[in-house]
Amino acid sequence: FVDRGIAKTAVKNWSNWNGSGKLFGLYAADTSGDQIRVTIFNAGVNKFFFALVPGHAFHFSGGRIRYTHSVVSSTKFTAYEITLGDDAVIRAIQDTEFDNSTQSPNTLRLADLAAAPANVPVTVVGAVLEADAVK
Repeated sequence: FVDRGIAKTAVKNWSNWNGSGKLFGLYAADTSGDQIRVTIFNAGVNKFFFALVPGHAFHFSGGRIRYTHSVVSSTKFTAYEITLGDDAVIRAIQDTEFDNSTQSPNTLRLADLAAAPANVPVTVVGAVLEADAVK
């Protein structure tokens, strides 16, 4: 996903029955102004803390989407947050890339994917509505 960082928290240490580590949060907004919290954990803190500068735009990949654990007072925030570790890929992008990030001329429905021409990049957007246990 492509977002612009708007605010960043300090690094915090945490500890619970499952272990301990550190984290920080980045609040990010897309071109429509919708905001999401991105939480970076453990080795990802060392890798990304100084690179993620509020006001700059970034391309994020390799994260996990989950429901937020806390109630956020702003209605601009979604009910989800992104968590990242050191396996994530984050790269700074130019403002022109950010401004054009909502344009996706090759978006297809899943049902039409088989008919797409070979070797042509496409964007497929979907949501998992139900998942059964792994067998």
